[in-house]
Amino acid sequence: MVLAKFVHDPIPLSEPIAVQALAEDPDHDTVTYVYQWYVNGAPVTGQTNSTFPVELLRRGQMVSV
Repeated sequence: MVLAKFVHDPIPLSEPIAVQALAEDPDHDTVTYVYQWYVNGAPVTGQTNSTFPVELLRRGQMVSV
């Protein structure tokens, strides 16, 4: 199972949005994470880190990872 949660809630508009992914492998193998950020359901090209720059957002948009 993988769980991703935003580090800050509510999301501040003064710093990058950060997400923390948590997972556990049943065999205790190392888990690696791959990120893709979405705005209004569309993938944002090049945004594949655990943080997302707030400058790319506008009021009312929905962000997910």
